[in-house]
Amino acid sequence: MTASFYRWSLRFLPASLQHDHHDEMLAMVRERLHDRKGLRRTATYAAEVADLYRTIIREGLSHRRRVRSDTGGGAGAGNKDFKSDLRSALRSLHRRPGYAFVVMAILALGIAATSSAFTVVSGVLLRPLPYADSERLALVWTELDRSTDPTEMTVSPADFVDWKASTTSFEMLAAHNLWHPVLSGGGDARTIMAGLVTPELFDVLGVQPLLGRTFRLEESGTSSNVTVLSYGLWRSRYGSDPAIVGKFVTLNGLPHEVVGVLPA
Repeated sequence: MTASFYRWSLRFLPASLQHDHHDEMLAMVRERLHDRKGLRRTATYAAEVADLYRTIIREGLSHRRRVRSDTGGGAGAGNKDFKSDLRSALRSLHRRPGYAFVVMAILALGIAATSSAFTVVSGVLLRPLPYADSERLALVWTELDRSTDPTEMTVSPADFVDWKASTTSFEMLAAHNLWHPVLSGGGDARTIMAGLVTPELFDVLGVQPLLGRTFRLEESGTSSNVTVLSYGLWRSRYGSDPAIVGKFVTLNGLPHEVVGVLPA
């Protein structure tokens, strides 16, 4: 994706803005697109074009008002100005429907990209995490594995054990790792999103089980086939069975005892 459409659209700016800022605005957009790829590049480009057309509309209306003011239009001309601007805009859309469609599509993409970005920022950075004392929680890792997922953050088991033994900066440490086992029995077999966690995780997050208990320290390790169900899985797969604790579910072909259910 190039900045050719953006460059072409700059011609609709007032002449004074084109003369003073044409090259600067085009260089800024090219710089912002330089390191972006895929959907991120498309979203950035759409947002920049949408912002340009907002500027074109704002500056165009401002210019018309200045011209009318200089030619003697008083305060009572405001309503007439708006009606005239609206009629002019509708005539332009009627004469060039293809161009109008492209502009509206780009504006829609820009608005959608901006809304999506705000949703992510709001959910991740602005709203507190749904845990007690969430401002005291921190995510710690030792290396970023750039060969696979750029968000993959890892720490070796040996480092984690050393941190637990020697840390003075944290009150408590816990480890977790994403896991995608195949759940079978009680319905069709399907892959679910789960986690392999150390027993301390629930204490770190301040989460108490809705039913049963969480993991014990002596259950830490691969030989302990126990599991805690999420609230959603408990409801959808097991019909909110109040007697689920003590029963077994099959994960990757191995039976695991259900010791607890998490709250919603």
